[in-house]
Amino acid sequence: MRRTVVTSIIAGLLAVTVAVPAQAAVTAPSSSLKTATQTVTTKRVVKVIDGDTVRLANGARVRLIGIDTPESGQCGYASATAKLKRLVEGKKVTVINPASVRNKDRYGRVLRTLKVGTTDTGAAQIRSGYANARYDSVDGYQWHPRQKKYRDLDRTIAHKCGTTVDKKGEPSKTTSSSSTGSTSGSVSVPSGWYTDATYPGYTGCRQGYPGGKINGVYVWKPIAC
Repeated sequence: MRRTVVTSIIAGLLAVTVAVPAQAAVTAPSSSLKTATQTVTTKRVVKVIDGDTVRLANGARVRLIGIDTPESGQCGYASATAKLKRLVEGKKVTVINPASVRNKDRYGRVLRTLKVGTTDTGAAQIRSGYANARYDSVDGYQWHPRQKKYRDLDRTIAHKCGTTVDKKGEPSKTTSSSSTGSTSGSVSVPSGWYTDATYPGYTGCRQGYPGGKINGVYVWKPIAC
């Protein structure tokens, strides 16, 4: 009887030992987030809240991925909001949910790309001169499929609000001399920020200046990749 019990215990231990390597052999999925399938649906926009946020007919508040428009009281707020209204309010839009971007922001808004017909609303807002390419892997958020397109556009579009501060907490744009910054031509660069002229040869990761440019010059600072 005792031998039978011992034999059963040994058999059980051998079964467990064999099972562990089998589980370890399972490999991770080979597809990356950058190539993962996006979820695409069609919804109607019932209200434009501001230049980068809308409300859908199902009640969801949608924050456009990869762009930032002025807040109420800032230069360009009314223009950016009016532009988005002309594009999408009352219309059916294609709602794109990239797998690489989290579903919601800290305010409970779903993060999506919107297209009306063939028009990418994020790109259209940047082209208007009242939106910046922001909130992507360049400045510490998630990579999104239209990131390069938006960043490239941002560097070529003249931002219509000139020297206005884009976001609370960001260094101010200025064209006057500064005791805390360096000057590159007609551009006064805030401390910790650079142009390619003031920091030549830098090839690491960069955070783009709000708006991308001061007087047409791209301003950036080094960040951890």
